[in-house]
Amino acid sequence: MRSPEAFRVQTAPLRPLFAKELCEILSGRALWTMLLLMCPLVGYSFFQAVSLYGEASTAGLQSPVLASTLSPLDGILVPTLGAFYVAVTLLFPFVAIRVLGQEKNRVRCVFWSNCLIVRPP
Repeated sequence: MRSPEAFRVQTAPLRPLFAKELCEILSGRALWTMLLLMCPLVGYSFFQAVSLYGEASTAGLQSPVLASTLSPLDGILVPTLGAFYVAVTLLFPFVAIRVLGQEKNRVRCVFWSNCLIVRPP
């Protein structure tokens, strides 16, 4: 009878890889530029959402049925996170491209540095 240990697949630890990728993304300029571009967009969206929710609440004072259907989640949070989603969808690929390009360049440098080392016989 075979041991179940013989069929066990060994997996590599993912934590060091995740830490490396996170460090590369956080240390790059592309992420911080994306966040700098997103701040005004999300802030303006929040301002508009609060303004529109305030106008709807004013109209809800005269109609109790309308007031019962107003929800701050739907009125403020959803439009704000919608602007965040659109910004991340449009801008995050540039961050990923930058990180991948840096890693490709680093691998190329390591390859050529290993090829150019003259080793004594």
